[in-house]
Amino acid sequence: MALLLAVIFTVTGVAMVRNDADERLALVEQRGRLLVSMQADSLIVPVWNVYGPQIDAVLAACQRDPAVEQLRNEQVADVQLATRQAVAAIEDIGRTIASAVEEQQAATREIARNVDEAAGAVLDDARQLSATAPELNREVQGFLARVDVT
Repeated sequence: MALLLAVIFTVTGVAMVRNDADERLALVEQRGRLLVSMQADSLIVPVWNVYGPQIDAVLAACQRDPAVEQLRNEQVADVQLATRQAVAAIEDIGRTIASAVEEQQAATREIARNVDEAAGAVLDDARQLSATAPELNREVQGFLARVDVT
């Protein structure tokens, strides 16, 4: 059950990360189109005609997007968290199985001990019956001899 919950949480987390990633990817694509457009415009205009704000815009478009870096860090953190949760769930399942096996072994040992004791008691009873069988046989023969009135 714990493993199933870990898998559900992992899949849900990945789906949430993917939705967020799709939104941020759209923003990155938009910035990329802007960059391409600006570079294309700069090729049309001679370098000596480019003024400061255009240069600043091109440089800004070339810089790393903090939102993308944040997204990457969040995705890594989400995957690490999901992995830790899955590992914890698997370890918990392992401990549960080990405990169940240990309990089963203890129960099996107890059953074997009880069967051994019962077998010993039956064997003792059989020995006592075997020891008293000749005497019991004599008494039955004597009784039958007295009862036989033919």
